[in-house]
Amino acid sequence: MNKKLLAVAVAATLAAPVALADVSTSGSIRVGVEGKSAGWSVFNGGSRLRFKASEDLGNGQTAFTTYEFGVDAAGGSIGGGSTNRVTLVGLKGDWGSISLGSQWSATFSAVGTYACIHSKYGCSGYQGKYRVGNSVVFATTAGPLWIIADAQMDDSTTDNIDNASIGGKMSLGGVSLGAAYRENGDNDYTGIGASMSLAGVGIYGYYSSTKTGGDSHGIGAKMAGIKATYEKSTADASEITVEYGIGLGGGTSLKLLANDTDSRTAGSMILRQDF
Repeated sequence: MNKKLLAVAVAATLAAPVALADVSTSGSIRVGVEGKSAGWSVFNGGSRLRFKASEDLGNGQTAFTTYEFGVDAAGGSIGGGSTNRVTLVGLKGDWGSISLGSQWSATFSAVGTYACIHSKYGCSGYQGKYRVGNSVVFATTAGPLWIIADAQMDDSTTDNIDNASIGGKMSLGGVSLGAAYRENGDNDYTGIGASMSLAGVGIYGYYSSTKTGGDSHGIGAKMAGIKATYEKSTADASEITVEYGIGLGGGTSLKLLANDTDSRTAGSMILRQDF
């Protein structure tokens, strides 16, 4: 009799509805063709598959997580590597958010978004961190100011904190400003970025500096689907990138790019579908 009761209890437990976090799936397939002096090639343009989940914890608090996988859509495989994509878990509320894992750095969030705007090429003078693994990121707002800070901690050094960054962004009307600082031993990073809209033309620029890399900068404009950027890198090398985006409907678009540096000239076409 006890065994029958136990079986009924187990079956009832398995049949009972289980409260799960809200999960969403999204991604982007980006494959392109590039031509340069060495010949032609088909390449992956940053394809990815993403799972996001969130759960209401009550009292205005929410738990959230992201699993993002890099995909080599040109070769047909799931990518890998250190800090290849965003994988994080965190908590957020009226006070802001805190997250742990591999995630966008404070320097990229505050300055890199003004520097790395093309689907391929460019971003040669940014010098800051992109994604940071083994990290803790805190973000909050104070009026019109958005503040973000990160700290990387792993077993590769004897330091408790390997490096740390702080940055912020502020938007006033059509003007956006960003600044960031990264403490990294003898090679600290400082960067600023800005963008504005003037008579239908978007203007953007950035400045980056490290002790070993020196100063670098970039400036550009975008209008009617065209983005053009001029950059001066730390090695005093210049780079020009021009991109034209064509929306084909829904989440599908075509990107046409041309890039010229002191050492080579290249062009590419990227077909992209976001879902």
